[in-house]
Amino acid sequence: SLINGWNLMPVFSQTSILAEDILDPLGDTLIIAKEVAGGNIYWPALGIFTLQIIESGNAYYLLTNGECTLSFPERGIEGTINNQFPSIKSPWNEPVQTAFNHIIGIRKEALTDLNEGDIIGVFTPDGLCAGITEIHSKKDNLAFMIYGDDLTTRNEFDGLLDGQKL
Repeated sequence: SLINGWNLMPVFSQTSILAEDILDPLGDTLIIAKEVAGGNIYWPALGIFTLQIIESGNAYYLLTNGECTLSFPERGIEGTINNQFPSIKSPWNEPVQTAFNHIIGIRKEALTDLNEGDIIGVFTPDGLCAGITEIHSKKDNLAFMIYGDDLTTRNEFDGLLDGQKL
């Protein structure tokens, strides 16, 4: 059972599951699903589906606009399949993927002055890259994670602080 708002969904199934098999039945109630510790996203309204596999042993955040029930299918995926968050060769520092993150969505109409292969970075006021994505296609909407500072790494800044400008 999911509540209206953000839900944490640990996956205790024996096998991994195609994301569409478990998330599509939620219909318009599902706003977005994302990995807790990763950058893959399932965002139907923007047509962004980098989260393709719900992996056994992992956890996910789901944002819903109402109460609903999530059902796991009896059979999952045979063999091992992993989500492949695109690896980007950063011209800046590699962003640290912390558990504190914010999703930015960019509609394809905003990409007209950019080129396929261009890299977009988001930076802290001190110049630390806190999120990065590459434009693979100007025909598709784009989304990426911006990472916040992990407060458990003392005396070290990993990303944006609460309230900082991007």
